[in-house]
Amino acid sequence: MEEEEEIKTYLTFTLSNELFAANVAGIQNILEMPLITPVPKSEPYMKGVSNLRGSILPIIDTGVKFNLPGSVVTKNSAVLVVKIMLDNEMIDAGLLVDSVSEVFEYNKEDIIEIPSVGVTFNTKYLDGFVKYKGKHYMLLNFDKVFADQAKQNVLR
Repeated sequence: MEEEEEIKTYLTFTLSNELFAANVAGIQNILEMPLITPVPKSEPYMKGVSNLRGSILPIIDTGVKFNLPGSVVTKNSAVLVVKIMLDNEMIDAGLLVDSVSEVFEYNKEDIIEIPSVGVTFNTKYLDGFVKYKGKHYMLLNFDKVFADQAKQNVLR
């Protein structure tokens, strides 16, 4: 019996004019820009917190997390709500992105490895690149993005 190809569905979005994609299986919700309350003495990438249906949602400035310029909130800005494991508990967190575009599918074999030179931002949160409609998208891995927070407990 032939092995089936692994097909994944990704959502495309932008950060500081860079193209990213994230597996839709890890995205709980996409929010229009909510009201964000800054948190004093927090990490530079902590944009603040927001109220999500009565719960506190930490908002991460994803651009800052990747050593890109901080996000400038516009009418196209959005927050991707994701579930992460923190202290053996699943919690919601929000990723601030400049804009959300579309959804596409790709085969696992289509992933291009991350180049070892010429990349100016932190690539440890990426699984690789994929080409879609003539453009290369960086594949964001939520587990890798929040692994540091789990160790440092900065989202609590």
